[in-house]
Amino acid sequence: MTDTTTTYIGDGAHERHPTSAISRPIVRTLADVPAREVQWMWPGRFPLGKVTLIAGDPGLGKSFLTLDMASRLSRGADWPDAAYPNRLPGSTLLISAEDDPADTIRPRLDAMGADTSKIRVLDGVFWTNAKAAAPLRLDRDVSSIDKALETMEMPRLVVIDPISAYLGSVDNNSNADVRVVLAMLGALAEKHRVAIVCVTHLNKGGTGKAVYRAMGSLAFVAAARVAHIVTKHPGDERLRLLLPVKMNIDATRTGLGFRVEQGRVAWAEGQAALTADDLESEGSQETATQLSDAMELIAIRLKDGPVPAAEINREGEEMGISSTTLGRARKRMGVKTTRQNSVFMWSLGE
Repeated sequence: MTDTTTTYIGDGAHERHPTSAISRPIVRTLADVPAREVQWMWPGRFPLGKVTLIAGDPGLGKSFLTLDMASRLSRGADWPDAAYPNRLPGSTLLISAEDDPADTIRPRLDAMGADTSKIRVLDGVFWTNAKAAAPLRLDRDVSSIDKALETMEMPRLVVIDPISAYLGSVDNNSNADVRVVLAMLGALAEKHRVAIVCVTHLNKGGTGKAVYRAMGSLAFVAAARVAHIVTKHPGDERLRLLLPVKMNIDATRTGLGFRVEQGRVAWAEGQAALTADDLESEGSQETATQLSDAMELIAIRLKDGPVPAAEINREGEEMGISSTTLGRARKRMGVKTTRQNSVFMWSLGE
């Protein structure tokens, strides 16, 4: 009897190859690969044809955020930070393990003014040899998502919330297993030119780079092309921040603030001054608050022209802001340092 090995193919079966089989490489000359620009669902934040990760603690509004995107797509509405009035409406496929479609998802979408005829919920999968429907499992049922998208008009968004609920036999902490699943989802996103958004929670690890805070294997962030974190604003208990953690395909590093009010997402004006690493690297909300205060101090003191750096550092010390925090704020704001008669001066860049 010939020994066999098993590999994923994502259609509910496993393909078995004899160990004596010989593989052949699939190679293309780059000259034959047509170049194209990245296409976006939400410009600069959520790309089409790729997998994006949203991570955050429970109760911070991640599900409201994804429903707000679905609602805007259904109506062809503008995104919070840009106007694209000629964009056509698109449809969304929701795969949600935590919220009931009847008493939670539908009322929230109604409050947001969504066109619910353009939003579908995937409740499960039905196997021809089974007597009842089964929960979706990404280790075997990606083809079911594929078939669902084929029945939809202008699909633009797939939300998997949370992805950990749909991994099936995949080890959440195994880089190899997680990469297989995300590769299959990436291929599906590319085929249908949709944005696939996977929602996850944060781990209990406290401090460090924000890129390490997503629960489970680091491969969740590493294999996703874009990753965002949802967190509380350190100075406003009700304000949430959507901050980019990883953006391999665009230089966008600014975040946005939002509140959940009366069942809807209310977006704050302007960009968030803080970054994900500001909130994570120092390991305390107090430090993040100080950074925000430091940026405000620098903006006020430099609005009328150059000021000696020593003066701003002295004022910061009186406010309980360290020189290190002021230095980080200065770098973030692009403050220029010049020397005038042996005195270091700070000034805002052009």
